[in-house]
Amino acid sequence: MAELPAMLDLIGPDGAPAAAPEHLEGAVLAGFAATRPAPARRRRRVWLPGRAALVGALAGAAATVAVLAVAGVFGGGGQTVRLASPDGSGASARAALSSTGSNTRVRLRVDGLAPTRPGQVYEVWFVRGTGRVSAGTFTIGRSGDAALELTAAARTAAYERIGITREPDGLDPQRNGPNVLAGPLS
Repeated sequence: MAELPAMLDLIGPDGAPAAAPEHLEGAVLAGFAATRPAPARRRRRVWLPGRAALVGALAGAAATVAVLAVAGVFGGGGQTVRLASPDGSGASARAALSSTGSNTRVRLRVDGLAPTRPGQVYEVWFVRGTGRVSAGTFTIGRSGDAALELTAAARTAAYERIGITREPDGLDPQRNGPNVLAGPLS
């Protein structure tokens, strides 16, 4: 704030800035020219023998990693499971499973399930023998179709199959409803 009165003195009586001294423009331009760095010299790229082989090897390695990633080799692998109705109702689902550390991501596409009523849910389960762990719940509208993503605290290698039940009470964590879709895990 102490510098403000000196700056106000630079303004002329009519509110316009006072004229700059004539030598100021030349001094600023000369100072700019003196401090401007010289243009950088361009380095010539030298092609060394064997460089083409190295570039080709790196490109091949990158392509291999990309193919393996698409195939699901990294990240614990993945699998796609087809779920079918045990009663032949025509309902079906496709579950794309992928490992995310100690969890499993379930991308589920369901077709032809009956719409849920108020309070009712469908529940996705990982099953081994008589044991099971829930991957989550979902509801179905009038279309009978759904697309969703769930994360389960389960590793697919520990389970034999994946299934979906229709639960009459979405607030009850126990399995109480009938199996509507099921599919084997590899």
